[in-house]
Amino acid sequence: MKPPPDARIKIKFQKDQEPLLRFRVNVILLMGIFLVPLFGVIDYFLYPDHFKRFLLYRGIASGVCLLLLIINRLVDLGSRSLYLGLAAYYGVGLCIIKMIVDVGDARTPYYAGLSLVFIGFGVVLPLSVRRLIPHCIILYLIYFGLAVPAVQTDDLLQFLSRNMFLFSTLVLVMLAAHIDHTLRWREYQLRIELEKTERELNLYSERLEDMVKEKTDALVQKEQRLRILSSHLLTAQENERRRISLELHDDLGQSLTLLKLQLRGTGKKLRADQKALKEDLKVTSKSIDKIIENVRRISRDLTPTIIEHLGFSAAIRSLFLDFARHSDVKVFMELGDVDDLLSPATQIVVYRIFQEALNNIGKHAAASNIQIEVKQIDSIVSFLIQDDGKGFDLQKNLEKALTERSLGLAAMDERAKMLEGQLEVSSQEGKGTKIAFKIPVSLRRQA
Repeated sequence: MKPPPDARIKIKFQKDQEPLLRFRVNVILLMGIFLVPLFGVIDYFLYPDHFKRFLLYRGIASGVCLLLLIINRLVDLGSRSLYLGLAAYYGVGLCIIKMIVDVGDARTPYYAGLSLVFIGFGVVLPLSVRRLIPHCIILYLIYFGLAVPAVQTDDLLQFLSRNMFLFSTLVLVMLAAHIDHTLRWREYQLRIELEKTERELNLYSERLEDMVKEKTDALVQKEQRLRILSSHLLTAQENERRRISLELHDDLGQSLTLLKLQLRGTGKKLRADQKALKEDLKVTSKSIDKIIENVRRISRDLTPTIIEHLGFSAAIRSLFLDFARHSDVKVFMELGDVDDLLSPATQIVVYRIFQEALNNIGKHAAASNIQIEVKQIDSIVSFLIQDDGKGFDLQKNLEKALTERSLGLAAMDERAKMLEGQLEVSSQEGKGTKIAFKIPVSLRRQA
């Protein structure tokens, strides 16, 4: 049968107090070892006739305390170490009572020694009043029973007054023991409540961490799915651009070239007096040339075949020089040889990031100078595009809903993430914009 909850708590409390009990028992025993012989000096001056006998009493009591201390230090008795303290208590107490009886003087200062025994036992040992009272009463009754017959009748009043002092000492000891035990009990209860609260907090914390981890994993999975979808969309977009570029180049380009040849043939058939019509044909032919050039430019923008023909670095150089010719912007380029470090698919994605950056510069920056850097740093390839345009407030731009610029930045960031990179954008109003990103060299092995 299990004990009730309150009893179980008290048993745990007693178990918890065992180290303190053992320590305080050691204190009691040390007091018995050193203080009992030390106060023997009083015997020599007050009762020289009894000095040798009292020295024997004190030696026996001190020796018993020493033996008990050795036992308590060598053997972990747990709560049973209390019995060692009780043995010392009764041993020293009986020693002092024996000296009081032998003196037979109601005015002897040994009453103070007996009071110290009560104080040491009641205050030092961590006992409740309920466990303390029986032992105090037993020793007090032993003393009272042995001392009364030894007291002379004319010293009875003095004897009673000394006993009132002892009784007052007992009351104070009980009060101190009660306060000490109550404080320790309350401290233990608070500690138990704190541990319980801490366990509950840890449990709630673990649950919260599990919930956060679950939500985080779900968000990561959603982000991964969105990134995969975005990658598929960008890949489909690139394929569609390639298809349209080929149709423009093969179908529309050839048709325009054929139309130009037909107009040239028609011009040769005209009579010499049809000069006005010949001039119209020349103007039309020049217009067709411009259309053909625009079709070729649009085809190149849709699919940068220059990467396949001349290489990545040459394609980037051509892209920026062409932008400089059409926008009156100075371009400063520092292009490292990274063609062999990037796969063809990676080169196209990076090319698209540069295209989008130039598109934003042309529409929003109003820049006079552009700086481009492409270089290898250990196992990564670093890219930088910087302009001296009017810049913008990056935070406000990110907070705006789906602006053209924010969509462009989002597209560049998504393309950088496709390459296991991270787009870094810094800009201040009136101080231009800097766009940088880095990708691993190992991507050259990927298709």
